[in-house]
Amino acid sequence: MLAELKKYAAGLIETASAVIMRGDATGALVVTDAHGHFEEAVRQGRVWTLSTAAAGVTIAAANVFSAANAQPLVGIYNPPGSGLNAIIHRGRHVWNSGTPAAGGLVWGVAPLIQTATLTGAGGVTEINALTFASGGSGMKTYSNTAMTGVAGMVLARFAGGPSVGAIAANAPLTFDDPVDGELICGPGQVCGLFAAAAGTSPIVNATMSFEIVTAA
Repeated sequence: MLAELKKYAAGLIETASAVIMRGDATGALVVTDAHGHFEEAVRQGRVWTLSTAAAGVTIAAANVFSAANAQPLVGIYNPPGSGLNAIIHRGRHVWNSGTPAAGGLVWGVAPLIQTATLTGAGGVTEINALTFASGGSGMKTYSNTAMTGVAGMVLARFAGGPSVGAIAANAPLTFDDPVDGELICGPGQVCGLFAAAAGTSPIVNATMSFEIVTAA
């Protein structure tokens, strides 16, 4: 079966010309990465980033994913009834000093919160990747702030981190976890970067990025 692909020079309002889509020897569609992987989502204004303060977070017991009133380095709460899904793109973190415990950072998640919302105040500190304006994602965002009222946090996946032991001066300890949509924070759910264990006062900077789409 033949199919046509409409191509545009820059925007959807321009006159389109048709090109023939091509399959390879296995029948798969031949494509090329002409631009950045998330460029289209960013161009449509649907991507936000959330970061710790520049000074970083001194990880303590409250930052461990299993702690009561979980306190993520960075995290989001999707309010019930929002009608939105937050698709997690990636997490990045930099370890500056101190003594990490085993496990580094993890993605901690909480399942659907049916009857109670979080009483911990969420800020508007997320930055839109297109406009660079703060807020507007529809999520409550938390940066080293307690998610008072959340319960049932579980470890969804590891996000990397250094080995156990004191961090040496000038050690280049930057970790990148390309989640790429493997975690989706739906209405009434929580997702964020937490410590697997506290360690001895490690100081960490962290960033998470996410895309907002209409919930199915």
